[in-house]
Amino acid sequence: MTAVYVRNWLKFQYLVNILESSLADIKFLWQEGELRLEFSPEEVIDLIEALFAESDYRRKAIAEIRRVSRG
Repeated sequence: MTAVYVRNWLKFQYLVNILESSLADIKFLWQEGELRLEFSPEEVIDLIEALFAESDYRRKAIAEIRRVSRG
């Protein structure tokens, strides 16, 4: 019901989910399309860069998000 009155409610709910998730979970949510409904690729990438230390796995996850978002 809240989503009816608060336009960005679902985005806030996904943000809570992202903040509690592992990098693998975030990547899965993006690949399955759920996050793409509310977030742009750059928003998700910025969150990943803020939440996770620089690593090969982070670089690969970001590259995968960019690849999936292109097509």
